[in-house]
Amino acid sequence: AEKLYDIVLEESELTGSEIVYDLFCGTGSISLYLSGHSKMVYGFELVMSAVQNAMQNALRNKVKSFLKRADVEFAGVTTEDLMEAIGNALSNQSISKL
Repeated sequence: AEKLYDIVLEESELTGSEIVYDLFCGTGSISLYLSGHSKMVYGFELVMSAVQNAMQNALRNKVKSFLKRADVEFAGVTTEDLMEAIGNALSNQSISKL
């Protein structure tokens, strides 16, 4: 999995100043991985149990306590909310699109 995450990181060309929207983030593993390389990461997921697992993963990995890491927020959303987030993300030029 780490090799895949390295490819995502490389392709995103993050500089540390970006806001990342991880759509359909599942349990948040990619969100957490990218958090060390961006200003902020928002993970969006439709399945609430996955959102709960993502929050637990963030706590287990002490993401918010790392000074070099971005904050990470996970949210359970409706399809409509997710589509709005996609539109917002794609219209913002400072956001990396994968």
